[in-house]
Amino acid sequence: MIESEFGVSYHPDHIGRLMHDLGWTPQKPERRALERNEEEIERWKQKQWPRIKKTATRLGAHIVFADESGF
Repeated sequence: MIESEFGVSYHPDHIGRLMHDLGWTPQKPERRALERNEEEIERWKQKQWPRIKKTATRLGAHIVFADESGF
């Protein structure tokens, strides 16, 4: 993109250094819902999670969490 826009070619490793010298930093958006309720999450961890773990242990079950990759 830099070459097509400005007619200048840089090695990919050098672009990060250039951006750093300009004061730019890599930014990633936060992956949290806007309606996230931290108090409710903490309450769930304190009350529900121990009950779920105890039940799973009693049944000999494994708890598996899925994310975007499927695991």
